[in-house]
Amino acid sequence: ADGAQRASKQDNAHCCQFLMEGLNDDQLQLAETLQRQLAIKERDWHRLKSDRHRRAAEQLSAALLLLMRSGSQADGDVLALLESAQRWIKREQRDPGCPDHGRGGA
Repeated sequence: ADGAQRASKQDNAHCCQFLMEGLNDDQLQLAETLQRQLAIKERDWHRLKSDRHRRAAEQLSAALLLLMRSGSQADGDVLALLESAQRWIKREQRDPGCPDHGRGGA
């Protein structure tokens, strides 16, 4: 699964124990809200899927949330999200296609 999706799915799975020192619940909630707001919703997918700045923002917010939740345990995933955001900005990454298209079955 993509890091942004992982961060989004974990939105309600946090507790008050964070691996990143000095965080409080309000700060984590702000990051979660930002990530939810920037994640492209199914109804907006076709309109926003190729917007490189929106896609980069989505990746950056997911990276921030993973970093805050998991600290150094998520270094690999955080770096992958940051690199993905950079590729979107540099026009080196393209939309992989609609997640619902190309699936066999209804």
